[in-house]
Amino acid sequence: MLAGDLVGDSAFIKFDADVVFDIQMLKNLIASEYATCLCIDKNMDIDDEEIKVIIGDQGRVVKVSKSVNPKDAVGESIGIEKISSETAQHLFAELEIMMADEQNHQEYYEGAYERLIEKNVPFYALDISGLAWTEIDTKEDLVTAEKIFSRLS
Repeated sequence: MLAGDLVGDSAFIKFDADVVFDIQMLKNLIASEYATCLCIDKNMDIDDEEIKVIIGDQGRVVKVSKSVNPKDAVGESIGIEKISSETAQHLFAELEIMMADEQNHQEYYEGAYERLIEKNVPFYALDISGLAWTEIDTKEDLVTAEKIFSRLS
């Protein structure tokens, strides 16, 4: 949200800062036919902590939330997205609306995606299953990441 003034009405790619990934994922994201899409890993053991995704017709995201039942989810959103200039305008406006209510101050940004999806703003899923990525939250996660990416070197 704080980048809104800098982004303006430009398209952009958003990365969660704690995710490391194979560069091929970024290449696939840029080349994707979808103007707005979420990188989805379908090969994950999904539990309540992950941002889970339900997909409808033609890869369109129907729901993206931690509250999705893992049994209903097609995969996990990994925190890397391509946002079109049109969607960016909607997104920053929605974030402003959300942050005007103090109850939303601890909400995940995916809450804005969810609200936009409900308003018929299209988001699509880009399947990145099989490409290396991991989230680093702990020292143990860092060790895991080093193992994953040392095999790719």
